[in-house]
Amino acid sequence: MQKRTACQKTGERKKYRENIKNDPSAYAKAKQKEHERYLKRKEQKKIQSISELSAREQRQKRKKWRVATNKYRLKHKQNNSNKPTINQTIFEDNDDLPSGSSHRPSSVSDPIFSATTGSFETPVNASRRIYGRKRIRRDRSSMYRKIIKLQDDLKKERSKSEKFKKRYYMLLNANQSSPKKSVQKIIHKTKVSPVIKKNYLRGKFCKAN
Repeated sequence: MQKRTACQKTGERKKYRENIKNDPSAYAKAKQKEHERYLKRKEQKKIQSISELSAREQRQKRKKWRVATNKYRLKHKQNNSNKPTINQTIFEDNDDLPSGSSHRPSSVSDPIFSATTGSFETPVNASRRIYGRKRIRRDRSSMYRKIIKLQDDLKKERSKSEKFKKRYYMLLNANQSSPKKSVQKIIHKTKVSPVIKKNYLRGKFCKAN
């Protein structure tokens, strides 16, 4: 028996996936199986959610998502441009259709597997999920900026409070006369010896205590 080439294996896997997509029952089972596998890997810590990663790893993860999303959209756009529309197919097979009949072209959107949700989803749902995540990040950034601003305002108010508190105690102490100030008021215009001044100050201090 000849060994199958990598190209043949890829073709067989592709055909198998297409058969599953065309069978609703098989597609539902595959979707459930993939979801269970995703939950099991997440439980084993083989898959981490974006919130469990560091800031650098989150940036790298989101960059990979953007690249994969852009790649998928480009591929999907190329496939749709190469596929004949329903309108073209009908008129090729039926040349005698009435001239007044019109058909709106449609495109097929194949479901894709999302590593984030662990299940298959249509491009429409994927785009909605991406938009929702962007909106959540935008709201979080806005709330973070508000919190930082409130913290700065609180810091400024505390600084003002401390400043006024110091002024209050300075004024309070200024109104209270100490023994030294009392002596200076009495003898500031009179010439006295330092000894007398010292004894007078000592007596005032003892009296105050």
